[in-house]
Amino acid sequence: MRGSRSLRRMLPPLALQAEYVDMFLAEARLGAMLDHPNVVAVNDIGEETGNYYYAMEYLHGDDCRALLRQLAHKQAPMPLAHALTIVVGAASGCH
Repeated sequence: MRGSRSLRRMLPPLALQAEYVDMFLAEARLGAMLDHPNVVAVNDIGEETGNYYYAMEYLHGDDCRALLRQLAHKQAPMPLAHALTIVVGAASGCH
């Protein structure tokens, strides 16, 4: 679903600590500099009344945590092909 956005917000108690705000904003700026098909695009970074956020491209689908949860529920190992696809995609995004 291109054009949609996902919002990442900083937890309010952490927003009171300058070192966490600096790390959050550094993460957002780094994400905004990356341009790769395997990396979610950061579209906006901001702060509103002490609430820090950044808006990212929304990608429809399950994340790895959901997949691992389903596998654990079934007490099944992750298929090798799935694991390799995830690792190759992540490594490609890091290149």
